[in-house]
Amino acid sequence: MKRTLVTALLLATLSITAHAEMRCGIITNTLPGGELTLDDRDAAWQLDANGVPDKMPDTNRGEQCGCVTGTTDPKTHAFTGITGGQLKPMKVCDADKKLTQAFKARYHQ
Repeated sequence: MKRTLVTALLLATLSITAHAEMRCGIITNTLPGGELTLDDRDAAWQLDANGVPDKMPDTNRGEQCGCVTGTTDPKTHAFTGITGGQLKPMKVCDADKKLTQAFKARYHQ
């Protein structure tokens, strides 16, 4: 019985953390009245689906480079929970050619 409970708890913990990830890219802040998104190589991820998260790094209006950690919904491209994040110098994102190509393809066609 004890082993079953421990196994169940372990599996529950693994399923909760299985979708936690860090995504890095260009954070665009058009608030108030707009959106808070993170564009990485894969997609544009909505950061404010449930309001501006408390654990989100402070961003200015406009575009900044950074990483956000949390849980995501790959179907809707939205962060469902944010556990932290960090801003980086814009030159870090500018140096990632695949990121800048994906960003330009999404918004500057």
